[in-house]
Amino acid sequence: MASAGFDAEVVERVDTRLKKLVGRFSYAYAAIEVAFGYRNYDMEVTTHDSKFLAKLVIVTNSRYYGGSFVIDKETSALTPGMKLIFVRDLSIITLIKLATDLLMGKLGDSSLVGRMPVRNVQLRSQRDIATQIDGDYLGTTPMTVSECPETIEVIIG
Repeated sequence: MASAGFDAEVVERVDTRLKKLVGRFSYAYAAIEVAFGYRNYDMEVTTHDSKFLAKLVIVTNSRYYGGSFVIDKETSALTPGMKLIFVRDLSIITLIKLATDLLMGKLGDSSLVGRMPVRNVQLRSQRDIATQIDGDYLGTTPMTVSECPETIEVIIG
């Protein structure tokens, strides 16, 4: 799972000492801090057949986000393919609605969220926008996320 925008900004802001003390709640604290000072910049999103602007972009091959929250009911790490999940408008009201939908397991039904299957996504912006991968801060845009054609065999012992 990779993303750019608000949630990547939150990942960058999380205090590691606080994370050791309170775990996932440190992300909620960072999200509140980021929400009130967040600058909402557009990203140009390019896929194999689309080009559009978005404020928050997530590319995932998992149904879950942040551990146990369902972000997309159709996506599975056990089947090929990635899903592009995006938000075009990201006001404070939208953030509150998205957070509520995520916590209640209804994000998949939200009209605020766009989604499409993808194999490759390019993100560009005129200003630096935070990016993250699997919950770790990566840097800033531009960012390219591509599907790997090979599978990786994982052995758990």
